[in-house]
Amino acid sequence: MANWSYCDDGSLLDQPAVRYTFMCLYLLIFALCLLGNLFTIWVICFHRSMRTSTNFFLAQLAFADLLVSVFCICQNMFHVVGTENANWPLGAVLCKLYVYVLHMVPCTSIGILVCVSLEKYIAVLHPLLGLKILRRKLRVTMTLMIWAISLLVNLPYYFNTTMKTYSHLSACTRDMTSETHVARFMVTISFVMYYCLPLAAIAFLYTRIGVVLWTNDMYNSPSIAFRHTSDSIESGVNTKPFIMSEDEQFATIVSNVLENNQQENLLKLAQNARSKKVVESRKKVVRLLIAVVCSFAIFTLPHHARLLYLTWTNNPLCNNSPAALLQPITYLLLFCSSTINPILYAYLSRRFREAVNDIIKKNCPGLLLIWCNPMEWVRRCCFRRKSTTVSLHVPRLKASFSEFLDLSGTGSTRTHIFINK
Repeated sequence: MANWSYCDDGSLLDQPAVRYTFMCLYLLIFALCLLGNLFTIWVICFHRSMRTSTNFFLAQLAFADLLVSVFCICQNMFHVVGTENANWPLGAVLCKLYVYVLHMVPCTSIGILVCVSLEKYIAVLHPLLGLKILRRKLRVTMTLMIWAISLLVNLPYYFNTTMKTYSHLSACTRDMTSETHVARFMVTISFVMYYCLPLAAIAFLYTRIGVVLWTNDMYNSPSIAFRHTSDSIESGVNTKPFIMSEDEQFATIVSNVLENNQQENLLKLAQNARSKKVVESRKKVVRLLIAVVCSFAIFTLPHHARLLYLTWTNNPLCNNSPAALLQPITYLLLFCSSTINPILYAYLSRRFREAVNDIIKKNCPGLLLIWCNPMEWVRRCCFRRKSTTVSLHVPRLKASFSEFLDLSGTGSTRTHIFINK
């Protein structure tokens, strides 16, 4: 196990410029982590459109990250850079909770990510099975199991952590018999069981999901190739596929359908439009989840790598060398994995932005809503375009495209379609 030494020149982390720089970074991440995850839980719990199966797991993930902000970030700041010689001024109880939560939350987070990945895998690849088993009771059971396993497997960290006092200094440390062998075993097992294997499983699941959603010809093409009506085929006319824009394609299909009075084909068109909308929605959700998983993998890897190096090498390290900066840097990156998720939701989830927009409008109508989508706001203000209308008139019924999809299930083939460009 690596031995830290001061090398008779003091610690680099005790220099004022280094200490205050890291303290500012710690406080910034603490504020973002605490407020961002609190706001995420609030939006998911109090807005009806956010109460989905995926957001149920993401709310659990936000709660786990909230524990990091409460029990770990500021405590780690005091432990690493806030005091001289790594003095621990917060007492024995917070010492135990700090070490325990620091190891428990990553296990919980990766377990929740595996659960939501498995749910998406079943919903996309086995939809009939998903209708039977993907119930609220199963989701609650999976979540409770993840929390119970994470709490139990990390109990050794709680019971083996102690605060030792040396004259006027205190240290928060783990007291283990045969410390080197035990530390190597726990760090290695933690890296394999709570990092490598879960990420390999998640990569496999999302690869299968991506193959279905992005390579399936039935859903992949936004401007699909299509043929004319079945009357033309039956009459022997050679109708080769051709590519059109989405608006022109839809208008031409509906025109042909209405001219030939083919109710069955019109219903099929409505069903295909619904299926395409569902697939596009699933793609957006999968992109968001992949971003969450990748951020977790990237930000937690340096912490695992540093612990593995410290436990498996015998080379002495000096606290006055630049290598001493790796400890606070890897901890900050670890805490960034708990801070980045609300930012990803805000920029990658349109539903989340709309929910926040709705909440602000209801509670704070005077606030500007630019943050929900600043680029869209700029585009609308600076690059306004006049909408053109392409209409197909059929007597006795007027409906928008969305209303057309809703009415198609009743067997009606009469519609009035507006396509805004």
